[in-house]
Amino acid sequence: MRLLPQPGISERVVAAVLARRLTGTKHAIIASRGWELARVFEVQVDPQGPTTIVFNYLEGACPWLGIDAGAAAGIIDEVRRELRPAG
Repeated sequence: MRLLPQPGISERVVAAVLARRLTGTKHAIIASRGWELARVFEVQVDPQGPTTIVFNYLEGACPWLGIDAGAAAGIIDEVRRELRPAG
């Protein structure tokens, strides 16, 4: 989804809307590489309402999220396949 600037909508209004939608949500980032980028995301998004934790391994993130690690691994594998260029 791409958001286009709208007349009369300030960053403060957008932040308020996001805060209502994100408050109480959890974000888990698995960052074996790119740890610093993951931390930047965490610092930027957490003030909007969610709780973000950067993990080293999927097996650590899943109990915190309350989801099954095997099911999550299957979904991640599927998304990776879809994102890889054909060929």
